[in-house]
Amino acid sequence: MRAIAARVGITPTAIYDHFKDKEALLAAIAIGFFGDLVDAIAAAIAPEKTPEGRFKAMGRAYVKFGLHHPQEYRLLFMSPSARLRRPSERVDPMTDAYRMLEDAVAALMEAGFIRKKEPRTVAEASWAMVHGLVALRITHTTFDFSDLDDVLETALAMHLDALKP
Repeated sequence: MRAIAARVGITPTAIYDHFKDKEALLAAIAIGFFGDLVDAIAAAIAPEKTPEGRFKAMGRAYVKFGLHHPQEYRLLFMSPSARLRRPSERVDPMTDAYRMLEDAVAALMEAGFIRKKEPRTVAEASWAMVHGLVALRITHTTFDFSDLDDVLETALAMHLDALKP
């Protein structure tokens, strides 16, 4: 809490005027981050006409959003203080982001583009793929990575090809 207060230019005790505790502060960061992520994904998939196009646009949007918000991404996806939970209902941006992925996977299955499996399983595998790209790039900043767009398009194509009926 002290580091956050110093970064925003207030005293550590002043943070408690706005947030009850560290959990409330993390919740506010998460809601803002996931709300913006949902907006970025929705904007990316809106012009797409096919389930495949929407799925790929979603993957691109996720990776680019994560890379443009590395501190928040690291906090919310790569630290033990973030307690991700499996979504049960559409009640907040955190569950909406995951549900969008499950819906995209279900649409691919319905269209016959990928074989029918448990959508949740495929959604988790898809998330792991894009998360890995973001995590590698924000943690290994000195590695000489290939062009992001080339790697991302290759990963998306490999992922979808592996799931074809």
